[in-house]
Order: sequence, then structure tokens, then C-alpha cells
Amino acid sequence: MHGEIGNFKVEKPLILGHESAGIVERCDPTVKSLKPGDHVALEPGIPCRTCECCQTGKYNLCLDVRFAATPPYDRTLEKYFKLPESLCYKLPAHISLEEGALIEP
Repeated sequence: MHGEIGNFKVEKPLILGHESAGIVERCDPTVKSLKPGDHVALEPGIPCRTCECCQTGKYNLCLDVRFAATPPYDRTLEKYFKLPESLCYKLPAHISLEEGALIEP
């Protein structure tokens, strides 16, 4: 009602989306587990990877996480969405993109 999501306030247009899956378009040469054309489920939070929570495997508790579609970050309903390899989960052939998007919730 007031353009707020918890402590976050929407102050400009925001591209929504965080329960998402997609098709890999391009990979950095260092990427080993994915290739263009792969179908993937996407992790919507990009953690700092340096805090104690991240270092102990609890990246979901990272206080500096950049979470998709939480101001000020646009996200997954953009035409292209860039993520580290470790935050993309290859989907088996029998899982559709629609089903893959439901993995995050």
C-alpha cells in the first residue's frame, strides 16, 4: 500500500521476479557444470560469500545478500539475468521451466 517491503521502500520502477528458472544463454569460460541451452533453476539471493554465515554454509542468513526483486535490486524477470555458476541448478530433462521455478519457494 505504501510501496514498502519490510524495511525496503520502492522508490523507482522495479523489475520483479525471484521464483525463476531459465535457459543458459552464455557462460564464462571458467564455468564447468553448465553450458548454453541448459535449463536451470535460479537462486534469487546473491550472498557476499565473505561473512561468517556465508563461510559456514549458511548463506541464506547473510546480512549483505542482494536478493532479487527487493529494492534496490531488479531481477529475474529481466530478459537476461546473470548469476554465478554455484547459484544455478541444472534441471533434469523431465522437469519443465515452470516446475523448476517452484524449486526456490
